[in-house]
Amino acid sequence: MLRYLTLFFFRETEVEQKDKEDRALFGPDLERTCICEVPGQVPCPGFVALPKEMTGNYLAALRRGEIEED
Repeated sequence: MLRYLTLFFFRETEVEQKDKEDRALFGPDLERTCICEVPGQVPCPGFVALPKEMTGNYLAALRRGEIEED
């Protein structure tokens, strides 16, 4: 019984450890809280304004013909 419990709990902590080591994951309980913290990713629009070509309003207006592409 003790052997079973030890294996069960050890396996759970091993899975949790692998999840925390996975560099693709981000969230409040992990190493990174946001994808923008990964080098090479687009920064959060709350900190750095996105280029107008990456905003939905600009693309929608471009499709409707309200504005011309530069």
